[in-house]
Amino acid sequence: MAASSGSQNGMAILSGKKKVCIKQFIYIFVSVLLVVMVIKVYDSGIRLDEQSTRLDQSIKIRTNATGESKHRITVLKKTKVLLMTYMRGGSSLLGEMINQNPKAVYWFEPFDGVFSELYGSRHGWFPIDLLYTDNEHLRLFTDYEEDALNNLLTNLISCNITALPTDTIAHYAMVNIIQKRFVPYVDCLKQVNSGKTISGKVVPPWQCKANLTKYCPRRFSTSDKRLTTCVYCLHAHPASPYRDLNISLHRNGKDFVPDCEQTSAAYEAYANCMRSYRKAIEGCTPLLEEVCGASGLVAIKAIRLRADLVQRMMLANPDLKVVHEIRDPRGIVLSRRSTGLLSETSRKNITHEASLLCQRIAYDLSIIRNIEAEFPGRILRIKYEDLALQPEQTTSAFYQFLDLDVPDEVVSYLTNSVSAEVQGNAYSTMRKNGTESVFKWQTKLTDDQIRAINEVCLDILERYSYPIQVE
Repeated sequence: MAASSGSQNGMAILSGKKKVCIKQFIYIFVSVLLVVMVIKVYDSGIRLDEQSTRLDQSIKIRTNATGESKHRITVLKKTKVLLMTYMRGGSSLLGEMINQNPKAVYWFEPFDGVFSELYGSRHGWFPIDLLYTDNEHLRLFTDYEEDALNNLLTNLISCNITALPTDTIAHYAMVNIIQKRFVPYVDCLKQVNSGKTISGKVVPPWQCKANLTKYCPRRFSTSDKRLTTCVYCLHAHPASPYRDLNISLHRNGKDFVPDCEQTSAAYEAYANCMRSYRKAIEGCTPLLEEVCGASGLVAIKAIRLRADLVQRMMLANPDLKVVHEIRDPRGIVLSRRSTGLLSETSRKNITHEASLLCQRIAYDLSIIRNIEAEFPGRILRIKYEDLALQPEQTTSAFYQFLDLDVPDEVVSYLTNSVSAEVQGNAYSTMRKNGTESVFKWQTKLTDDQIRAINEVCLDILERYSYPIQVE
């Protein structure tokens, strides 16, 4: 009986131990299962996060010759805006509303570099000299020019710096008209230009072109074949960045093939000079890529584009917004005269300059009406006078158009600089009192000049409600 009772107690103890073991096993199993599930959820979350990130970002990996990663650049999703305006049209003040934004990059007239590289000419094409022939007929861009300009815009807004022309990323404006976020890159360029790098002394692009000036003029003539010869002979070279463009030469209804042999030595020397310089600044370009990639806003100023090409750019880039800035033509031509920027096409005559300017503005406005209908909400018109006299309200409207808040740094700049007495050179983005800037033409132009300009620009003056009669 006692034995039986002991046996039963033993069985009970064993049974209890089994239950404890089973419970422990279940507890451990469930714990492990939970850990595995958490890990899977975490890993899945990472993958989802990475997939989401890839929707907003693209990652560029620069590699060296062995294929090893040497530079990693994150290109954030961006707000992209093109500032379409006119030389001395007051766009520098609007551009400064972007330049002061710590999350923005501002490209200062990069399209000039395209024409300089295409035609082997020095920097600083006058817009009127580009957009009109010497007999004052409207000059349409060639197909290869449009392709090059479109490619530049696409590469700028995607921060594809290695695909940009040397004449754009080493333009004199890049070095001399400093954009705040480009300072490290510009400092690097200056080191290269001074010869204080391992590359030693190099020749910058504007000096590379010195031997081409007699072959490659900077105006389009109806009777002179030199520019069309230039573009053909320059880019027939296998090392040319434009060798893949469809450069067709058409004169007086007939195709012609220039003779490049007589000038081949000059073209070869130029090509070698530009290649050497591009090689020398390879260590600088990652600085530009990093800044552009990390920016949330990319803005591009353009004074050398007509609205028809801008319309095609908007079609090709659905997220591109455009701001069209206008200024009283009398203020524009006075500013051009004061800074020595009246064009050769106008024969440096201020009334003639105003006539060509207002023809161009009228043409642009005819296209802009179509753009507003085709792309509602993607183009904004701004008057320089509104920005100069009401900077806070106009800047607020500009940033609202971009669906962005006005940064504190921009507000501070508006408070401390725009209305302050600030001295600067002809290209300074800081201006004196806005009222003085807006109405200066009334005292600096003669009555005869004002009447003559009013006559040739009457349509534009009336459209924008500028005063016709000046007391």
